[in-house]
Amino acid sequence: MFKHLTALVAGVGGLAAASVGAHEIENTHVLITFLPEGQYQIDILNDADWMWRQLTGSQNPLPAMAERDRRVVDLTQRSADAVTIAFNGEPVAMSNVEYIPPVTSHPLEADGWPNPVS
Repeated sequence: MFKHLTALVAGVGGLAAASVGAHEIENTHVLITFLPEGQYQIDILNDADWMWRQLTGSQNPLPAMAERDRRVVDLTQRSADAVTIAFNGEPVAMSNVEYIPPVTSHPLEADGWPNPVS
């Protein structure tokens, strides 16, 4: 039986802004990685703005990205507590839940990702 669960919640979509009109667009990706010693990691990727709206229940204009990310970090554990994950019908406890904000700069910009070493 698997003993530990690490859940990683990552925000995506920080590079482009889009307006959603009549209905909500949700695109969730889930990746489960089985690790040695019966551990596993679940990565859940959602649009960071969508996550903020879902976690806060707010339809107000979105805050600045830094404020949005701070609020999502504050709400991540509370929202994880409301989720049940089960394998073969057996609930498992999450040992770590983390929100990772989206990348906000383009890799080719001066403050972007470092150049690879050749």
